[in-house]
Amino acid sequence: MATTTDAAQGRGQAKALAALAGLLGPDERVYGYAFGRGHARWTTPMKVMAVGFAVVFAVAVALGSFLLPGGILLALFFNQMRPPRGIGVTSQGLVVTSCSIWSSRPKAVLGRYPLSVTLEGKLAKRTIQLGDDRVTFNSKNIERLENAVAASPA
Repeated sequence: MATTTDAAQGRGQAKALAALAGLLGPDERVYGYAFGRGHARWTTPMKVMAVGFAVVFAVAVALGSFLLPGGILLALFFNQMRPPRGIGVTSQGLVVTSCSIWSSRPKAVLGRYPLSVTLEGKLAKRTIQLGDDRVTFNSKNIERLENAVAASPA
């Protein structure tokens, strides 16, 4: 199993680092992990949710009722539109992961990239272009990512 550094701050960050280490090979060292959101996209589950709601809404109106979408439906829709992404800084470069909705922990490795990827944007939010995906981070996660890149030997 891959090893992690002592730079993990907080219990949630430590659990995310441990989960990422579990996804990687035994030779790979994890230096840091940051959570962000992927760029907006129109996915098949979003289409199914939209059509399903439209059908239920039309039936409700035909029966004399009025429906508003609930918070869970809107949260699931947003999660599909801008999926959670994790970026791990490892001894072999950057690792992009899909993340759990509930805990932000990495679930699966989506891609690997060199450490030479640059951050774009303003101070509060920044974006990284990784292959076809653009991942946006808040300032706290940008700081984690920059600290991890500085701590890595690559």
